[in-house]
Amino acid sequence: MKKRWMIIIVSIVLLLGIMAGLSWYVSKDENKEDEAAKQPPLKQAYSVTGEGQTAYVTYDEEGNNEIHLSNPESNQKSTVLSVDEPVASIDFSADGETLYYATNDIISSRTLLSHIYSYHLETKKETELLQSSSIVMEVKAGSTDDSLLYYRANAFEDMGGITGKVSSDFQAYRLDLSDLSEEQLTSLDDKEIKGLAYTKEEDGALVSVGNTIIKIPFENPENTETILTETEQVYDLAVNRQDGGIIYSMPGKDGPGTYKYELYYRDSEGEKTQITENESHTGNPALLPNGDLYYMIDANFGKGEPSYVLYKQSPWKEGEPEVVDLPDDKLNQDDES
Repeated sequence: MKKRWMIIIVSIVLLLGIMAGLSWYVSKDENKEDEAAKQPPLKQAYSVTGEGQTAYVTYDEEGNNEIHLSNPESNQKSTVLSVDEPVASIDFSADGETLYYATNDIISSRTLLSHIYSYHLETKKETELLQSSSIVMEVKAGSTDDSLLYYRANAFEDMGGITGKVSSDFQAYRLDLSDLSEEQLTSLDDKEIKGLAYTKEEDGALVSVGNTIIKIPFENPENTETILTETEQVYDLAVNRQDGGIIYSMPGKDGPGTYKYELYYRDSEGEKTQITENESHTGNPALLPNGDLYYMIDANFGKGEPSYVLYKQSPWKEGEPEVVDLPDDKLNQDDES
């Protein structure tokens, strides 16, 4: 009889232990989700300095955009700019003192208007660098602060009625910041650009077109070279300044009719490595000199409106992803009171 009771008691204790363990893991996952949910509604555009200062864009229900700075040391957010048009892309200058950002105002399918601005954080001086009848998709600053790379759709025409099929003229450009002269780098015919970056030496541009990445030398833009070919569309480029390897986003099937996007790395020897396993839409990578990798995840991918969450992975190849804490104004006001 005593033996039977001992077995029952031990079984109950083991069962309670298992339940407690499961509860801990569930609570841990829920805390991660809650942590991400507490962040302000983000757009995909962001930029990070070498010291970890983050610039990012939020929006409200009316579509108003604000650019913010988050300091990792003080965990404080400051609102830098309120912008009337939707912000498509932002990037820091190499010294972290200037923000470059692009806005789009799609008035209609036949009336397009984009701007590229610079904003000096100390003097608060805003300068219009470019106005274009197009849709600027992305802007990238170099390490010497003498030029900007960007790509844009110069035309947007609905060709398929309710199918949503469109015809766009995507081209990549280089803007000389000394005289604001513009140089077209590509002459693509009915092909979409999905990402661009400076080469390691910054003597050219890398552009993702379809399932390839092409290299365009600034001295002779017509002398392009295909340096990578993949099985799927290639998105969102970032270059490793140490060895010239390339980080990019690429989709893969996740069940019938569903795609997931992960980040991959192709080193200078051509070896390919998958560096994220987020089972979601992972993109917009930024690799810092200290080895920290930042990227955006759409936590609501395929379910409706995007819900972007900024992540950091350190070290960038083997590190565990963690949510980047972007404080909101209410928290800052509570701290000051």
